[in-house]
Amino acid sequence: MTVTAVQRAALPGIPADYEAAFGQVWHNYAKARLTVPAPQLVEMDCNIGVRGEGFEYIFSRGKGLVSIRYNGVQLLDDTVRPNFWRARLPTTTRAVQSPLNLPSGRPPVSMPAAII
Repeated sequence: MTVTAVQRAALPGIPADYEAAFGQVWHNYAKARLTVPAPQLVEMDCNIGVRGEGFEYIFSRGKGLVSIRYNGVQLLDDTVRPNFWRARLPTTTRAVQSPLNLPSGRPPVSMPAAII
């Protein structure tokens, strides 16, 4: 099967009959993809699982996604945790200075009075 996306009317910068996308798929492949059974929802005490042909996802009720298994291979076996990283700045290479240790000996004017 061949599928194309063609621009019907001319737009600024895009002429009429411009082919924007093109794709082909083997007919039997498309038919086979449509016959895959729907995934199952499995509820446990603390977890909820989604299981299908060749994959399994487990969600913890408190933590979120905790496990991914695809074609028998464990891809994720613990909670996803963010890992924030940033490059060092020139101000982080020196020791952190307290507002009271500034060269003038006074806190900056924009500093709230509660911190003084």
